[in-house]
Amino acid sequence: MQPQQKPADQKAVETYRKLGLAAMKIIYDPKIAPQIVTIMQKGNPAQGIAQAVFVVILRMQEGVKGANPNVVFAVAPAVAAMVAEIGKAAGVLEPTPQMVAEALKIVAQQAGQQAPQGAPQQPAQQPAPQQPAQPMGVIQKGAM
Repeated sequence: MQPQQKPADQKAVETYRKLGLAAMKIIYDPKIAPQIVTIMQKGNPAQGIAQAVFVVILRMQEGVKGANPNVVFAVAPAVAAMVAEIGKAAGVLEPTPQMVAEALKIVAQQAGQQAPQGAPQQPAQQPAPQQPAQPMGVIQKGAM
């Protein structure tokens, strides 16, 4: 017998599920997927995946009202895997687990730098040597 979930836990699970569905709708939308591929073509592969993940996460935050930013970023590994899959299918990159892990580090660093006032921030990490950050790609709102 499984223990009963607390109402707060149930809400977090439901929000996580909604965010996962929102991510899939954004990433696999025929109008959005080509834009994600374009974002990934710029810079090094990990940076491209990170930029695409960050754009998708921002769109998810807009789409799922009242979502806790910590829960939104908890979906980042799944989003990174889906984005890397799109990049591989498009022939833009050959993702590796290390590449996706590096992309997630970049996302965490960018999230800590761009967190709204009063939002919990990621602890500061020593940045790994990398190319200068590329401007983040923006998916046009009217494209959905």
